[in-house]
Amino acid sequence: MFSSSAFDTLNQPLINRSLSRPSNSQEAQARLEVGNTAFRRWVADAYTPRYIEEEPGTHERRALLGSVIPVNQIPTQTPFAAVVGCSDARVPVRLLFGQSVNDIFEIRTAGQALGNECVGSLEDALAHLKSIKTIVVIGHSGCGPVTAAVDAYLRDGRKPILDSSGLQSIINRILPSVILADETLKRSTLSKPGHADHRRHLIEMTTTLNAAAGASRLRHFVESYGREDVSVLHGVYDIASQAVMRPLHSELTPEDRLGLATAPAEESDLEAIADQIVEAMSSASSLI
Repeated sequence: MFSSSAFDTLNQPLINRSLSRPSNSQEAQARLEVGNTAFRRWVADAYTPRYIEEEPGTHERRALLGSVIPVNQIPTQTPFAAVVGCSDARVPVRLLFGQSVNDIFEIRTAGQALGNECVGSLEDALAHLKSIKTIVVIGHSGCGPVTAAVDAYLRDGRKPILDSSGLQSIINRILPSVILADETLKRSTLSKPGHADHRRHLIEMTTTLNAAAGASRLRHFVESYGREDVSVLHGVYDIASQAVMRPLHSELTPEDRLGLATAPAEESDLEAIADQIVEAMSSASSLI
């Protein structure tokens, strides 16, 4: 059992509630998705004042916090999810999933670039934290590194050259997703190279594909590591709406898009995601 100061579906702080740990990957995914729903409602509620029952007293609060923040003690680390996210300060990983202390093992880099250190951190977590039941790669709207990768590609082609080797390494990890997005767009009638819409579509597609590609890589890593109890998921956090969403698909309603998607198993699955995004974009533009 553990206590949490996150948000429940009634928009109330969970500081006075006890929750059990997810016992499998399905429960872990559901916990994150429900948490994101609660976070979005909590943000919306900030602009619509409503009555919230009084929080527990000091003694009760101290008792409930004991399992995660014991006084002068180090609690056992028991996160149920590992999340690879971008370093962007507008993307509060723990909060956007409605979770609390000791719930999420976070790894954050610009553009959620999966360098050796990131993969090594996950390897260490899988080896020592049996409580982890799911790994999530989460991209986000308005991602600076994704935009930089797209602009570098449009400016310099497949081999952009930057002055910083560190920044170049991040661009290099995002570039395959830019290329896949560009090649898919060029086969469509949605936008033509050089047009302003082409850059916008590239950025939107690359954001999704970069998260999906990272999840695909980690899926193979988890499988090779023998953690069959751990699922690998991906999604994109929309900063404006606070929603975590699955890839754009013409057959999905806006409500159906809310949540996390299973990591692609093969490269052909990534190509299918790219095709689905373009198809959905084309359908949407034809209705305007």
